Amino acid sequence: MDGGSLFVGLTILIPTVLALIIFNRDLKLKHEEGVAHAKDMKEIQEKELGLRVQQFNVEQEERKERLARMKEEQNHVRDLARPLSKEIAKELENEPKWAIAALEKSRMGPYSHTIFSERIEHFSEEKKLIAEKFAPLLLRRCRQLINVQHKDVCLLIDSGTTLYPFFDILASESVEAKKHDEEWLNHFKVATNNLPGIQKLMEAARENSNRYSPLALRCHLFPGEPLPVYSAVTGKLTNKAVEQLRQEEQERTQGHSVFISLVVGNWVRLRHTEPVCPVPLARGAGHKDFKEALIYNSDEIFVVTPLGKVFCNVDKETLNRALDFIPNPNFTDRHDYDEVDTIDKLHHEHRDKGDCIKIVTTSRPKPSMILFALSAHVQQALSHSSAITLADEIANQQFVDAPVGEASHVVFPFDRLPDDRYKEKDEEFPHKYTQREDFMENYRYIPRH
Repeated sequence: MDGGSLFVGLTILIPTVLALIIFNRDLKLKHEEGVAHAKDMKEIQEKELGLRVQQFNVEQEERKERLARMKEEQNHVRDLARPLSKEIAKELENEPKWAIAALEKSRMGPYSHTIFSERIEHFSEEKKLIAEKFAPLLLRRCRQLINVQHKDVCLLIDSGTTLYPFFDILASESVEAKKHDEEWLNHFKVATNNLPGIQKLMEAARENSNRYSPLALRCHLFPGEPLPVYSAVTGKLTNKAVEQLRQEEQERTQGHSVFISLVVGNWVRLRHTEPVCPVPLARGAGHKDFKEALIYNSDEIFVVTPLGKVFCNVDKETLNRALDFIPNPNFTDRHDYDEVDTIDKLHHEHRDKGDCIKIVTTSRPKPSMILFALSAHVQQALSHSSAITLADEIANQQFVDAPVGEASHVVFPFDRLPDDRYKEKDEEFPHKYTQREDFMENYRYIPRH
C-alpha cells in the first residue's frame, strides 16, 4: 500500500471511529437518563399510590360515619312511623273513602283504563253537589212513600259517573238508619248495573267495620254482559231482569211497590212537545236499551245531568251535527247518539211516560257565569211545567209529598266554579268538540268576542 492510499484510508476511518465514539456516548447518556426517569416515575407512582390509599381510607371512614348516621335516622323514623302507620291502617279500615278517592283522582283505581275513569273528572264538583242535595231529598221521599203511604220502594240506578256519588250517600244514610233500626230500610231496595257503584256500596255500606258484615241495605246487581269500557253490565239478560224484578216485587207486595229510576245520558235534550221532559241520548252497546228498560218499568224517572250536557230547542239530528258526530262505520268512537224512547213499548197501552220523567240539574245564579244564558233557557223551557228550584224547606217538602209520578223537575243553584274566566270555561266545556266558538254561540248562547 503506498502512502497515498494509506492517507485516503485514514481519512475515511478516523471520522467513522469518531462517529462510533459519539454514538456510544449518546447511547450511554440516554440509558442513564432512562434509568433516572424510570426511578423518578417509580417514586412518583409510589407517592401517588400512597396518596390514593390515604384518600380511600379517609373516604371509607366517612362512608362508615354516613352509614351509621343513616341507620340512626332510619331507626328514629321507624320509631316515629310505627305508631303513625298503625293509626293510618286503623283509619283505612274504618274510613277508606279518602284513599279510594285519591286513587280515583290519580286514575290508579280499579277502573283506571275505562271511559268511567276518564269522565269521573268531567263536571266533578257539579256532580258532587247534585248528589249532596238530591240524594238525601230523594231518600226523604222514599221514606215518606214507605212510612206514610205504606209502599215498598225499589230505586233503580243507571250506570255512569254522574250517579256514582249517589252510592256514597246511599251508603252513609243506610248505615246510619241501620244503627237506629229504622223500619223503612226493610221496605227499600237498590238495583243497578253500575259496577263502580256496587263496589262503593260494598266498601262503605257495611253494617259495621267487620269485613264479614253484610250491607245495611238490600241491594241487587243486575245480571248481564260486562261492558269494560263503561264499567257496567248490559244486554238482553239485563233488560229482562229489570222487568222480572218489577213483576216479582209487585207480586210480593200485592201491587204496593213503587219503582223510581235515576237515569243519565251522554247528552240530554229537552223535549219541546208537551209534556216537556228531558230525553237522554246514548250510544254504546246496550246502553240505550237498558235506559229504556228502566223507564218502561218505573213509576217516576229522574234524569240527572250537569247543566253543560243539556240542549234546548234542538232535535236529535241537530244535536249530533252540533257535536260533529256523524255516523262512520270505520270509527267506533264517532257513532252518533240515539234518543232513549219515552214511549213504553213494553206494556200494551204504549203510554208516553214523558209526564213522569223529570230533570235534575243545576242553574247558574250569576249573570257573569259562562252558562248563565243556557241556565235561563233551560229554566224558561221548564217553566211551562212544574219546576222547583230547591233552595228552601217549603220547596223541599213539596217535592217529598208529591203523589207518585207527579214530582217536579228539580234545579239546584251551582256556583262552585273558578274565579278565572279561562279556568271556568275549562270546567264547563271539558269535551274538545264543545269548545268551538260556533258551538258556544249557537247552543250555549255565548256571544263571540
